Amino acid sequence: MLDDTRDCASVSHIQFSSNVEEILKFQTHRRKAVRWAKNLRFLTFEQEPIADAAGIVADEEIINVSKKGRCTRCELRVPLPAGHICNSHGGYNSKAAVLAQDQKYKGFPDPCPHVVNKNSERTTDPSVELYDVIEEDGSTRKVRAPKDVIDRAVDFAAQNGYRMIWIDQECINQDDGPEKELGIQSMDIVYQRAHMSIGLFRTTFAEQRHLDALLLFFEMLVGTSFQKRGPHPLRACRTLRLDVLAEALKMILEDRWNSRGWILQEAFSASGRMTILFPASKGTSVKGWSLVCHDLSLTELAIQLDVLRSCLAKSREMIIARKFKLDVPDWDKTMESLRWFHPAEQLSHSFDFWINGDKTKRSCNAAVALSFLRTRDNDRIADRLAIVANLCDYSLRLNTIKLHETEHSLSLCIYVLALLNGDFSLLPPETYNIPRNIKIDQLQSSQEFSWINTSLKPLQYIDATIFNPSGPTVGRNTSNLYHISRNGFTLPGCLWKIDIFIELADIKYRYGEAWERLRAPYKTRKTRTSKKGTESDGPPPTSRSHWLATTHILFEILISLRDSGHADKADAIWQSVMNPHWMKKQGDPIESVLDFPRNLKLENRQDMFDIEVNKQEGGFHPWWLIDRVMSAGGIWFAKAEKVDGALFEPRPERKLEATEGVEGVETKAISNVEANVLDEPQDEQLQRNSHVANDTSLEVDEAGQSAMPVVNKTTNLLTKIKDTEDTESMRRIKKSGHAQKQFTAAMLLKLTQTVGELDDFDEDISNEGANDQYLMTAEAMTSLARTIAYHKLIDPDKLKPEYALFDIEGNTDGTVLVLTPFNDLLETIPRPESRSISTSWVVEKIPDAKPIDDKEYVKETLRATGMVRGMWNFQAAPKKWYNLI
Repeated sequence: MLDDTRDCASVSHIQFSSNVEEILKFQTHRRKAVRWAKNLRFLTFEQEPIADAAGIVADEEIINVSKKGRCTRCELRVPLPAGHICNSHGGYNSKAAVLAQDQKYKGFPDPCPHVVNKNSERTTDPSVELYDVIEEDGSTRKVRAPKDVIDRAVDFAAQNGYRMIWIDQECINQDDGPEKELGIQSMDIVYQRAHMSIGLFRTTFAEQRHLDALLLFFEMLVGTSFQKRGPHPLRACRTLRLDVLAEALKMILEDRWNSRGWILQEAFSASGRMTILFPASKGTSVKGWSLVCHDLSLTELAIQLDVLRSCLAKSREMIIARKFKLDVPDWDKTMESLRWFHPAEQLSHSFDFWINGDKTKRSCNAAVALSFLRTRDNDRIADRLAIVANLCDYSLRLNTIKLHETEHSLSLCIYVLALLNGDFSLLPPETYNIPRNIKIDQLQSSQEFSWINTSLKPLQYIDATIFNPSGPTVGRNTSNLYHISRNGFTLPGCLWKIDIFIELADIKYRYGEAWERLRAPYKTRKTRTSKKGTESDGPPPTSRSHWLATTHILFEILISLRDSGHADKADAIWQSVMNPHWMKKQGDPIESVLDFPRNLKLENRQDMFDIEVNKQEGGFHPWWLIDRVMSAGGIWFAKAEKVDGALFEPRPERKLEATEGVEGVETKAISNVEANVLDEPQDEQLQRNSHVANDTSLEVDEAGQSAMPVVNKTTNLLTKIKDTEDTESMRRIKKSGHAQKQFTAAMLLKLTQTVGELDDFDEDISNEGANDQYLMTAEAMTSLARTIAYHKLIDPDKLKPEYALFDIEGNTDGTVLVLTPFNDLLETIPRPESRSISTSWVVEKIPDAKPIDDKEYVKETLRATGMVRGMWNFQAAPKKWYNLI
């Protein structure tokens, strides 16, 4: 296999359509790998007498207790040390209760089957005598892992009361090809379910000054929120030397642990339960500092991976923000390594739930996986397919053993793997950071798929850092919905016709000139040169002033649309920029502009929006929307194509009809009908909740900030609720918004997965099933149940139209069409960053296309002419299937 994901600046060699079916021959489902992960073999060890740091050996009674799983600190009755307080050591009596959960594993009679996973960089020293391992059948062999790795893993396990250790080199039969394939396809599950995972660094901080710089930086800028125990280390004035801190950071980043692809997958799959161990050096002290978890190790420096990542990320931000020039060799390379140390977490929910201790697994998309794998190596190229699939939690896989023997391009295989699982992250142009002096030759073959010609780029330029959001309302893609063949790419989606123009001339008049001044440095960036004649290496920095200007204009757009009777269209924008935690004291997030608090003032809009920085172009992703308002004086909206017989998302139209006082203007306002005001007279209720006028004035407070538009006194508007039945529908639907649907789907998914893993019928898991790809997955069953449940909630005839807007000009003829693929993850609350970039295709219909023989449900064939970014209403379920050729 050819690894062309890291050093190939061309895509001309990738023949997608002609090779896709050959690659699909190696498609397999993950079901058997999941079952394999339920029956693992482990290393255990003989317990030796335990001595403390002074060499005092514990008595025989304590040693006997140790064999039952108590940790070294408990046995030696070591007092809890000063430092931060975490959940790793809740007390002498609670440790066993917290950890004794994995008793389903068989083959070990020990009463305390705790599990610890290990990952480390692998080196061997032939002069060191290796340990013997007794296999299940009684035979003996030498350990495969280095002796120091075994020593450190056993020491950590004994110190924390663990009796079972899992190391892939030892616990997967390396001579059994089918078992090895199952093992690498399910390694993320092993690390997810482990009670504790450890990463063994070889970097030693031999000098106290390096430790002091690292510990002090964390204490000052990161660890201030940590709950602490014992005396505080900052009892005197301390000086932070940045050059010493830089040396310490470089030591961490140059450790070989950061250069291995499998270690990235293991650390990420541990989902926050990975601890990094640094060998302790004599003569150094970390007593009382918050960065080190003193509870976990008596012999090494233990730091939680997430805590270390936060420390490194904060140090990079500070150095960039203050433009420090550090005299450290290869510092530019170190700064780049800081960025790719470990993926960052996206905005998530404040709570989660799980079943049987099986905590939520972190996942990312293929773009993030490849970005972090770029600087990491593998012994076998095909393993990167399994690593990407594990990082992204794919259900459908590709057999790495068989593909390794072929000459297929790794890039092509990864494209196929991602699309099979509904992952479109490799297609948007914003995902790539291609230097301006590099010209990429796009595919223009008439034999190639249209959506490949417009999207395929060298994967070496992929640039994504944030993994998927997590929480109880996060969707998971259903791989059964997507199919690739020589006939094209079949996928569910929504087809939009862009033919509605809404004028926003007032916003252009008020903010046009100021917005043009703000945008000028970004529009001229490509021609800006330095004194040395070199071009700028990135967009201008984005400041808080840019944030305030962006969010203020977005708010004005939303309110203007709402108060002119276009709240349904405003919702398409709001659901693409909203912060789900804004004003969320109880219940669900605010999903509609109709639910905004009345008389919303500036000070209450601080956390209203969640918008991401556009790394390639600069500024924020929604700038394209504001640019169009300022240039055209309005927005082109699209309406979803009507699909007969489809299962629509239940969203009844919430509208008020004007009966008199207004001539020549459509006045569809929407009332936020709350339960506590239903008993009020209708006229009083509507006067309080409605803001509808054909002539509005703008109130300005003393600070000059615009407030809510109010109805002009000359306007005489009387409105009424359409009927009592619609009001009752609104109350029911209000209790089942998109967040509730996602929460229900997540519960169904977890329950379905749990029930599916309870089956213990005998089956040869090494035998590949020919029908694996036709299995009904837990995701598919959940999606079907959710769609049916909400389809029955309300009469489909009362559903309101859905709207979207895209970064493209429309026309009144309705000839501009855009296809947005349905993707559960894109419809998540909180939404992923990928929803803000170009995930939709500009398409044209092909009326004379031949039908697809085995897919009668596909009624339309489309040709893609490009990709476009946009905003749209939340989608709860697939509507119609299309075939992209």
